[in-house]
Amino acid sequence: MFSDQAPPPTHIPSTWQKKTSVSNAVSCQTSQVLTDNGSSQTNEPSHAWTQTEEEIEELIVADDDGPEILDFLLRIEEDVCAQLRRNATSHAFNGYEVCWEDEVKDVNIKHKLSHDQLECSAVCWNSSGSLVIVGYGRNNTEAFCEEKGFVCTWNIDRSTLNENRPDKVIETASYVTSMAAHPKVPSLLAVGTFNGQLCLIDMAQQNGQETVAVSVSDGYSHTEPINSVSWVARRNMREKDVFFLFTIGGDGKILIWHTETKKRKPGLELAIRFIVHTSDLPRYALGGTPGMHVELGLTCASFSHEDENTFIVGSETGGVFRCSLNKVPMLSGDQRVPPNELAEMNPVAFGYQPHKGPVYGVSCSPYHRNLFLTASTDGCVRLNSLIEVAPLYIFETEMGYLFDVCWSTSRPMVFYTSTSQGKIIIYDLHQSKTRSTMILEEEASNGSPIYSLALNSRGYLLSGNGMGGTYVWRLNSQLQNPDVDELPALHAMAALDDVNSV
Repeated sequence: MFSDQAPPPTHIPSTWQKKTSVSNAVSCQTSQVLTDNGSSQTNEPSHAWTQTEEEIEELIVADDDGPEILDFLLRIEEDVCAQLRRNATSHAFNGYEVCWEDEVKDVNIKHKLSHDQLECSAVCWNSSGSLVIVGYGRNNTEAFCEEKGFVCTWNIDRSTLNENRPDKVIETASYVTSMAAHPKVPSLLAVGTFNGQLCLIDMAQQNGQETVAVSVSDGYSHTEPINSVSWVARRNMREKDVFFLFTIGGDGKILIWHTETKKRKPGLELAIRFIVHTSDLPRYALGGTPGMHVELGLTCASFSHEDENTFIVGSETGGVFRCSLNKVPMLSGDQRVPPNELAEMNPVAFGYQPHKGPVYGVSCSPYHRNLFLTASTDGCVRLNSLIEVAPLYIFETEMGYLFDVCWSTSRPMVFYTSTSQGKIIIYDLHQSKTRSTMILEEEASNGSPIYSLALNSRGYLLSGNGMGGTYVWRLNSQLQNPDVDELPALHAMAALDDVNSV
């Protein structure tokens, strides 16, 4: 039988070394990189002046009250006083005026601005005279306009001016037909459009947010193109200037707008409504063949520079009329009347001998309270008096239709008019009352009509043509510096006994 056994243990000695030897470790890393820092800049800057110091001359007054000085003064007193009396009555320097600016001999084109394929329908300067503002549209549109218009700006004082890329482009709902920059705030602009919408634009706002107010199409506002926009200033009860907007349209309406709401945020609210019907006007002044009781299409307007309640309007029939705001309560920023409660009044107070075609330009003289100019498609510019039916002078250009006219901002007897042949005609009445002084023609315009003109006080003239081009002209010194006797000569022309026809 098998049984468990316990045999004695068997010992097997180990073959492993009793002592462990350590060899040098081998590293695969590179040796340490030693770096050192050094400075190449000097620690002690040095400055040197290249300008000379201003030398101040000290006035040394001799303290001498001796008899020789007294004797000298008494001896020359009679001769010096006699010479001073002769100088006071001398005419040797009559007509001489010191000109502190460099003389500009020629009229030249400073800039040629362009943006869109649309026509340049309106141009103006901002109140500082440095920003060119151009409105784009089409003047041959007859039906309702579904195309968008544009307002573009260029700053001519900017060194980075790009003539083919405006500084700012503002989109309008329809074609731009008229514009007016705020007389005090350089960034504020009023824009009239083809569909009768009035826009208030703040060019200082961010791109896409410039339009801060738009008129409401409620039947009380314009329903046809707004052909003229102006800013009107009035004093409120707190003796502060409040600015209103004045608009006229092809629908015969003359509207005046509040330009801010009760919360003093930008807005447009109708303040006064006028409407001109042909039946309310004298037949001799209407021109054309209008209907018996229809709205008279109004084309242009200009306010008197001395009587803030008097303005002149031109019409599609060739009629020219003097209008007055005296029939309405005094404008102030403290009143608000709902549009449906505004009465429709007739502002026409006087009519003038009509043109033989539509009147597209009118400009009241800034130098005489009674004088104003009108320009028509009959090719004539007329110099009128507010108190005379017949014109004082008629200037026949024989260069096609006339679209705009404006007085010089510095010379009382100079004015400009634009033609359908792409020319700007300049008249200097101090030189000649029968012929133009100068004719400017836009380069590369191919005789395209010039629809709008604008002058600033810095000697620049703006012109916008039917090809979408805007030209900035630098006027010469002759067209900027007035003659000494120029203003009296203008007053002589306006005298009632000096009624002539050229």
